[in-house]
Amino acid sequence: MSWIDASSWRKGLFSVFLGWSIVVQFVGAFAYDLISWHKVEGMNIDRPEYRHRLWSWKDCEIAYYMAHFSESRARRPGW
Repeated sequence: MSWIDASSWRKGLFSVFLGWSIVVQFVGAFAYDLISWHKVEGMNIDRPEYRHRLWSWKDCEIAYYMAHFSESRARRPGW
């Protein structure tokens, strides 16, 4: 931590990465379901022709769950 604390830009970068990691973990813990993104619009990633979605920046799974947080949360069993 002393290496990070030695520079203001390192502190800023560390804060950005820390914030991003917290957001990703929150979305994963509270909104992730097994069907929403994987089978949206019939594009099932289990089929080889749709596996490109796993590496897509435009169709990012994290962004999808952030945008559809409440719907995904409602689909989760036990919520």
